[in-house]
Amino acid sequence: MPAYGDNPLWGFGVGKSAGGDNWTGAARGIDNSILRGAGTVNGVFDLPPANVAGVTRDSNQRKELLSKIANNITTKSNVFGVWITTGYFEVTNDLTDPPTLGAEIGKIAGRNIRHRMFAIVDRTNMVTGTGASSVAVPAVGLVSGFTGVLTHPNGKITAIQNGMVLTFDPNTDNEETVQLSDVGGGVLGAIFTKTHAANCTIINRGNPGPWVGYDRTKDRDVVPYAEIIE
Repeated sequence: MPAYGDNPLWGFGVGKSAGGDNWTGAARGIDNSILRGAGTVNGVFDLPPANVAGVTRDSNQRKELLSKIANNITTKSNVFGVWITTGYFEVTNDLTDPPTLGAEIGKIAGRNIRHRMFAIVDRTNMVTGTGASSVAVPAVGLVSGFTGVLTHPNGKITAIQNGMVLTFDPNTDNEETVQLSDVGGGVLGAIFTKTHAANCTIINRGNPGPWVGYDRTKDRDVVPYAEIIE
């Protein structure tokens, strides 16, 4: 679990700075990125200086791991770019599942229209439900007796239940995420490493998705711009 004093990898957009400002006290630069230690013999993604046979690796060999993974890793968590291209096709048989499609409308005459859309989806800190802890957590270890409900952004309510992953005191230095389980007789409990007061905030993070009857025209926080394509 992330904790105070951790030293996470930053993106390359941070840039170089002497620090000593409201962001960091120390200097910022390449050592904050996935190239941390790149100018030393202890690069974070470097292979050891020598292989198991004791043969010294050259600099290219030592960077081989970084070369292989560089295009497949990111310092952004749960941030996605979504590209959508929509075309229109004639339905030749609507009794099949899925319906059978024919030629694209207007393609033969060169008048087919394809609409292209792009969106950035940031799920870094999405919350599916919020509630309050029904039990105080006075000490570390197993604590049981949790009950209550979570209220979702759409107004619906879900009872706290077995297997649910809950975050206590979210977005504070005392934040802790646990998974509830049945500790016997239908009583829900979880193992804690921190203390939490009764009625402290608890949330369930994740991607709630659209609910039944969802009307995007009334949810401008999620869908700020929309247009009907005819």
